[in-house]
Amino acid sequence: MKTQIRNAHTGDLGQLSDYMVWGQGLHIEAYPDLFAPVDRDAVRSFLLEYLDSKTSYIRVAERQSTIVGFSFVEIYEQSGTLLKLPRRFAYLEFLAVDPHHQRSGIGSALLGDAKEIAKSLGIHRIELDVLGFNKGARHFYSDQGFSERGYRMYSDEPIA
Repeated sequence: MKTQIRNAHTGDLGQLSDYMVWGQGLHIEAYPDLFAPVDRDAVRSFLLEYLDSKTSYIRVAERQSTIVGFSFVEIYEQSGTLLKLPRRFAYLEFLAVDPHHQRSGIGSALLGDAKEIAKSLGIHRIELDVLGFNKGARHFYSDQGFSERGYRMYSDEPIA
């Protein structure tokens, strides 16, 4: 079955909000001390802010005219510091595939689309974050050529 990828529009925001609320629920379940619950309307407003941004790309994957996933890519430019080089990169803020359609090539299609967006802008790197509990996503991105560059550590015990 062919996957079509297109720019998101305001009529998509309800369903995209549902995907983000679902994803946030997974994060809350794993790390309730880090992630806050969000409601559909707040997420819709958040996405609406980025819909027409010159540095954001919200893309929708469809099969047979049904939304089955989406991605949210943001372009960043960072100036150099004493210790770091200046850089321009694409950051994959969010990639979600409907649970009923996972492992059918949709995530790969969305990621390929993100790479094409980056390439068209002269950007040679995509970055993303995956939390430790999300083994499926970690394997997916590893299989797609991503490598781990570091680890964010948290102090689980309160500092007295």
